[in-house]
Amino acid sequence: MAARGLARIVDHPDVLLTSPLTRARATAEIAASAFKRLAPRIEPALAQESAEVVVTALRKHPLDAMIAIVGHEPVLSRLLARFLGVREGDERLAFKKGGAALIDLPHGPSATGQLRWFVKPAILRSLGAD
Repeated sequence: MAARGLARIVDHPDVLLTSPLTRARATAEIAASAFKRLAPRIEPALAQESAEVVVTALRKHPLDAMIAIVGHEPVLSRLLARFLGVREGDERLAFKKGGAALIDLPHGPSATGQLRWFVKPAILRSLGAD
Protein backbone atom coordinates (compact mmCIF):
# COMPACT_ATOMS: atom_id res chain seq x y z
CA MET A 1 0.00 0.00 0.00
CA ALA A 2 2.85 2.43 0.70
CA ALA A 3 4.10 2.02 -2.87
CA ARG A 4 0.65 2.85 -4.27
CA GLY A 5 0.55 5.93 -2.05
CA LEU A 6 3.94 7.00 -3.33
CA ALA A 7 2.83 6.51 -6.93
CA ARG A 8 -0.11 8.84 -6.24
CA ILE A 9 2.04 11.74 -5.06
CA VAL A 10 5.12 11.43 -7.30
CA ASP A 11 5.53 11.70 -11.04
CA HIS A 12 6.67 8.53 -12.78
CA PRO A 13 10.43 8.21 -12.19
CA ASP A 14 12.75 7.90 -15.16
CA VAL A 15 14.71 5.21 -13.37
CA LEU A 16 14.30 3.11 -10.24
CA LEU A 17 17.62 2.14 -8.67
CA THR A 18 17.83 -0.54 -6.03
CA SER A 19 20.43 -2.04 -3.78
CA PRO A 20 21.37 -5.56 -4.86
CA LEU A 21 20.44 -6.86 -1.40
CA THR A 22 17.35 -9.08 -1.26
CA ARG A 23 15.00 -6.96 0.84
CA ALA A 24 15.63 -3.81 -1.19
CA ARG A 25 15.17 -5.67 -4.47
CA ALA A 26 11.83 -7.04 -3.27
CA THR A 27 10.72 -3.54 -2.22
CA ALA A 28 11.85 -2.13 -5.57
CA GLU A 29 9.73 -4.73 -7.39
CA ILE A 30 6.68 -3.60 -5.38
CA ALA A 31 7.42 0.06 -6.17
CA ALA A 32 7.94 -0.73 -9.86
CA SER A 33 4.58 -2.46 -9.96
CA ALA A 34 2.88 0.57 -8.41
CA PHE A 35 4.45 2.92 -10.97
CA LYS A 36 3.73 0.55 -13.91
CA ARG A 37 6.08 0.23 -16.88
CA LEU A 38 9.15 0.65 -14.69
CA ALA A 39 11.79 -2.00 -14.12
CA PRO A 40 14.20 -1.69 -11.19
CA ARG A 41 17.90 -1.48 -11.99
CA ILE A 42 20.42 -2.86 -9.54
CA GLU A 43 22.94 -0.25 -8.38
CA PRO A 44 25.79 -1.91 -6.44
CA ALA A 45 26.75 1.41 -4.83
CA LEU A 46 23.52 1.28 -2.80
CA ALA A 47 24.86 -1.74 -0.90
CA GLN A 48 27.74 0.40 0.37
CA GLU A 49 27.73 2.50 3.54
CA SER A 50 29.11 5.60 1.81
CA ALA A 51 26.86 8.36 0.49
CA GLU A 52 29.73 9.57 -1.72
CA VAL A 53 29.89 6.21 -3.53
CA VAL A 54 26.17 6.56 -4.31
CA VAL A 55 26.64 10.17 -5.45
CA THR A 56 29.34 9.00 -7.86
CA ALA A 57 26.97 6.37 -9.27
CA LEU A 58 24.17 8.94 -9.67
CA ARG A 59 26.43 11.19 -11.78
CA LYS A 60 26.04 8.63 -14.60
CA HIS A 61 22.40 9.67 -15.08
CA PRO A 62 21.13 12.75 -16.94
CA LEU A 63 20.94 15.90 -14.84
CA ASP A 64 17.18 16.22 -15.36
CA ALA A 65 16.34 12.56 -14.63
CA MET A 66 13.93 11.76 -11.84
CA ILE A 67 15.60 8.93 -9.98
CA ALA A 68 13.87 6.79 -7.37
CA ILE A 69 16.16 4.94 -4.98
CA VAL A 70 15.43 1.89 -2.86
CA GLY A 71 18.12 1.14 -0.31
CA HIS A 72 18.99 0.70 3.32
CA GLU A 73 19.80 2.59 6.45
CA PRO A 74 22.13 4.20 7.31
CA VAL A 75 23.18 5.00 3.72
CA LEU A 76 19.80 6.56 2.81
CA SER A 77 19.95 8.97 5.75
CA ARG A 78 23.59 9.76 4.93
CA LEU A 79 22.61 10.42 1.34
CA LEU A 80 19.74 12.66 2.39
CA ALA A 81 22.05 14.64 4.71
CA ARG A 82 24.63 14.93 1.92
CA PHE A 83 22.05 16.22 -0.56
CA LEU A 84 20.75 18.77 1.93
CA GLY A 85 24.18 19.91 3.07
CA VAL A 86 23.55 19.08 6.73
CA ARG A 87 25.43 17.10 9.33
CA GLU A 88 25.11 13.32 9.19
CA GLY A 89 23.41 11.64 12.12
CA ASP A 90 20.49 14.07 12.45
CA GLU A 91 17.67 11.81 13.72
CA ARG A 92 15.11 13.92 11.86
CA LEU A 93 16.56 12.55 8.61
CA ALA A 94 16.39 8.87 9.58
CA PHE A 95 14.22 6.82 7.25
CA LYS A 96 11.68 4.41 8.64
CA LYS A 97 11.08 1.25 6.60
CA GLY A 98 8.72 2.29 3.82
CA GLY A 99 9.37 6.02 4.21
CA ALA A 100 10.22 8.32 1.33
CA ALA A 101 11.69 11.71 0.55
CA LEU A 102 11.69 13.92 -2.53
CA ILE A 103 14.77 16.04 -3.07
CA ASP A 104 15.18 18.53 -5.90
CA LEU A 105 18.77 18.53 -7.17
CA PRO A 106 18.71 21.05 -10.05
CA HIS A 107 22.52 21.11 -10.27
CA GLY A 108 22.92 17.34 -10.00
CA PRO A 109 23.94 15.00 -7.20
CA SER A 110 27.29 16.71 -6.65
CA ALA A 111 25.58 19.87 -5.37
CA THR A 112 23.18 20.40 -2.51
CA GLY A 113 19.47 20.42 -3.16
CA GLN A 114 16.14 21.25 -1.61
CA LEU A 115 13.94 18.88 0.37
CA ARG A 116 10.43 18.96 -1.09
CA TRP A 117 8.94 16.47 1.38
CA PHE A 118 9.83 13.67 3.79
CA VAL A 119 6.96 11.24 4.37
CA LYS A 120 6.50 8.58 7.01
CA PRO A 121 5.34 5.12 5.90
CA ALA A 122 1.98 5.42 7.68
CA ILE A 123 1.09 8.43 5.54
CA LEU A 124 2.06 6.62 2.34
CA ARG A 125 -0.01 3.60 3.38
CA SER A 126 -3.03 5.81 4.01
CA LEU A 127 -2.61 7.40 0.59
CA GLY A 128 -2.41 3.95 -1.02
CA ALA A 129 -5.55 2.59 0.63
CA ASP A 130 -8.51 2.24 -1.72
